[in-house]
Amino acid sequence: MTDGTGGPVVQAFIVAGAAELLRPLLELFVADPDATVTSVSGPEGAPERLVVEIDPDRANALSVALGGRILIEPDAPLNP
Repeated sequence: MTDGTGGPVVQAFIVAGAAELLRPLLELFVADPDATVTSVSGPEGAPERLVVEIDPDRANALSVALGGRILIEPDAPLNP
C-alpha cells in the first residue's frame, strides 16, 4: 500500500495482549525498519500494550496470523 507519492502508508495501531506474546513481537517491531514503536505500556520486560506505526495491510495480516491471541486495532481517540 502506498500513500500516493510512492511512500508506504503507515497508521498507528494499538497492540495488546499477554506479555509473553508481546515481548517477542516488540523485539521484531524494534528491529524492523518499516515499523516504528511509539509507545510501550506496562512493567519493564512485561509489555501490556504497544503503539506501533505500520502499514494497515500488515496490521491486518498480523491480526489474522495471531488468531485473536493479540488485539491489533487502529489507535484512535476514545469517545465518551
